[in-house]
Amino acid sequence: MTLNMNLEWRKVEKDGENKREHYLNIPVKIINAVDDGYGYHGTLICNECNSKVDQFYICSACGDKNKIGNITKRKDEKAKVIYEETQKQAFLENTIDKTIKVVDEIDNIYETLGFRAINRNEKSYEIYNNDQSVSPVIAKIYNYLVKHKTGLIVTFGYTNKGKGNKLGGILIAGDGQLNLMQLRDYRLIRQPKQEGLSITVTADENTKKMDIVSENQYPELYEKFLEMVKQGQKIEVKAKPKEKEIVVECGFLDG
Repeated sequence: MTLNMNLEWRKVEKDGENKREHYLNIPVKIINAVDDGYGYHGTLICNECNSKVDQFYICSACGDKNKIGNITKRKDEKAKVIYEETQKQAFLENTIDKTIKVVDEIDNIYETLGFRAINRNEKSYEIYNNDQSVSPVIAKIYNYLVKHKTGLIVTFGYTNKGKGNKLGGILIAGDGQLNLMQLRDYRLIRQPKQEGLSITVTADENTKKMDIVSENQYPELYEKFLEMVKQGQKIEVKAKPKEKEIVVECGFLDG
């Protein structure tokens, strides 16, 4: 999976009463930092003739038979709402801003993550752009994070094949990669169950920063979508705004 996004970072430097705002806005690509596997794949075949078999869904009322990809309607059992998948895709496309936005910094990032990284990291992505006008900026960000031993708390959104969400993450300098670690919703992390074990990491300001951005936004988005369907609102993909230009005013990265 490769997604095209923009990385935005506003940083204010203070020198006494004087303030200087730096702004960085560059196009980036994100891709899974770890491969899913080694590519082995088997298919189901007929027991009699070894030919490929197809899976069908058969309607319990009228007997209509369809493959999963041809079924365009869904029903939310709790809300008793029927909707088209294209409606949901359009809603997510219109609602989610596919931008990686820096909202804060975490000092001493590797010490701070510590044990937290084990159960807080949902996925890891590599951020890159090989365009000659962008790659030097990514290198500067990487070197800044290494030098200051810091990480960037970010929010970002994605839409892909009918799925989408607003997410939180941490941007860190990995092993030769600029990595975006997607945070798992902290409310879903199980507490220790084993007798005799205790929590070794106490909550601090950095934990609170991660908690704020890691809350999963999908349930809220989904409820909003269902309400629009109930009200009979027309949901279509809106015209995309003009692509954001590359803007870089990041002298602080050289410091």
